[in-house]
Amino acid sequence: MKKLRNWLNALNSGHSREFVFNGFANSVEFSNLCDTYGIAP
Repeated sequence: MKKLRNWLNALNSGHSREFVFNGFANSVEFSNLCDTYGIAP
């Protein structure tokens, strides 16, 4: 939940959705999630 909170804080601090999306899409967190489901990011 801490990482989710960080993304939400970024949005609430004025960062764009594009900024937050790119941060998530290029994160280890997202890569690990993709690995869990056997898909390539």
